[in-house]
Amino acid sequence: MPFASVTVLSVILMSVFPLFALSPVATHGTLKVSQGKIIGANDNEPVQLAGMSLFWSLWEGERFYNKKVVNWLVDDWNITVIRAALGVGVLGGYDSDDANTSNTHVNRVKTIVDAAIANGIYVIVDYHAHDANTNISKAKEFFSKMAQEYGTFPNVIWEIWNEPDLGKGTGPGGKDTWSDIRNYASEVIPVIRQHSGNLIVVGTPSWSQAVDSAALNPIADSNVAYTLHFYAGTHKDSLREIAQNALDLGAPLFITEFGLTIADGGSDGLIDTVETKAWLDWADSNGISWVNWSIVDKGEASAALISGASAEGEWTEDVLTGSGKWIRNRLRARPAYEYDDIIPVDGKSLPGIIEAESFTDKSEELKPEQTSDVGGGENLAYTTNGAWAEYTVNVRIAGEYTARLRVAADANFGGTISLKFNNTVVASWDISSTGGWQNWATTDTCQKFSLPKGETKFRIEWSGTASSLVNLNWIEFKRVQEPNAVKNQKHRFSKELPDIRINNGILSFNASKELTAVTVLSVSGRVLYNRAVKSGTIEVPLSSGLHFLRLKKRNGLSETFKIIGTRK
Repeated sequence: MPFASVTVLSVILMSVFPLFALSPVATHGTLKVSQGKIIGANDNEPVQLAGMSLFWSLWEGERFYNKKVVNWLVDDWNITVIRAALGVGVLGGYDSDDANTSNTHVNRVKTIVDAAIANGIYVIVDYHAHDANTNISKAKEFFSKMAQEYGTFPNVIWEIWNEPDLGKGTGPGGKDTWSDIRNYASEVIPVIRQHSGNLIVVGTPSWSQAVDSAALNPIADSNVAYTLHFYAGTHKDSLREIAQNALDLGAPLFITEFGLTIADGGSDGLIDTVETKAWLDWADSNGISWVNWSIVDKGEASAALISGASAEGEWTEDVLTGSGKWIRNRLRARPAYEYDDIIPVDGKSLPGIIEAESFTDKSEELKPEQTSDVGGGENLAYTTNGAWAEYTVNVRIAGEYTARLRVAADANFGGTISLKFNNTVVASWDISSTGGWQNWATTDTCQKFSLPKGETKFRIEWSGTASSLVNLNWIEFKRVQEPNAVKNQKHRFSKELPDIRINNGILSFNASKELTAVTVLSVSGRVLYNRAVKSGTIEVPLSSGLHFLRLKKRNGLSETFKIIGTRK
């Protein structure tokens, strides 16, 4: 909103830092509620997550309850949260009398929780029921076991009742009232709190739409948010007004489920992208996290995948529905996290460990053999002068790296191992006997070398005069991190923006020839302003509050700064 001409906007310049350099969870930490907002315990800043919900953990939805789906959604869809919808209150669901059936559903949810933790994203453990209060003991049993196992992981968010409906409550026509929901929560929340202080999301009346009920009579727990659900083809301005009223009353909201369709999941085959955009723009402007329904190939418009799509991710656009394409584009447009803290265990990603036997090509004399080293597996043996092995890897993060090897050599044997990228030797190690062909030792770390992001190949070469040289078990690549003091010294804000001027809500400065683009983002990561620039005076609209200012240079690198606009 433009300020009046008499209003002066000041800017507080904060220290330079990489925006979202780590995974979402490493960046924000455990989520907590503060003054009606969901914030991160690590940075005490508002957090807005965006991601996808899996379908019910049955009815063919279970096909997608695997780590490959989560990996793909993180890597290709840019999700920061995944929702696992435990099927409850339906034939063959978790609350079945058959213990094996119950355990099967729980294990499906655990698979998704484990995959989310491995990827450094958040995960909603959703008790996906409409009448959860009809079998409270079963809910308590589930959350007790899950909280004992996962309660200390900052990734986990507890959703204790998906959608209270109009069936088996104490209200007119069997409606689940807010009093019914509070009574249910008063029994389930203490069970969770015995083991976990993590965020709990509580459903609200009328299929989690009457959030004003919760705002007027909130639950007495300091880390509770309230569920808001919408389907864009059915729910429009009137529900947004209810939600806005709840926000104004100080209720923290979380959109744990929404669809681009009518409320039944899209039986008419249509999606409403205009209304969905209005909803998500509203959510983004208020920093409200959102999760789209759903990852499944069921024949309804809210499904993200067409019938017969792979259950292991790697989906091309032609297997995405209209809903899937639209929501993927929306997710991919959000600021990305670099996941510096996450080392994939796929055996082909850097930084990480590459097993010697995972070569894509090798010289004829090299042979894999069983290793007695820690972790088992195989090592490369029968190494002679001129032997080589080639590997194809994915460099996840561009930058400077070091490497070290796990090696073994018998008495009177040994040799040199060289590491090559693009036919250039970047490191070499002279290795003497370790005391036996299965007596393993780790070499010193080599000097630094630079790697660009993306798929590349490297080559290991052996040289020496002995009849057999050095066994190799693995190669570890580590990214070199600059100390914060060095970063701050190298990237002083005053060098980038030497002449800042403020007038009527406009931040202006003289841009150097090095700059190519200026972006302003909200605290939730929504792009508020994005323009290509040339040298000269730049004018950027800036409202009050915390923002991120990102400057892109001609060399392709970007720097991001915290800025706070305040009225005087």
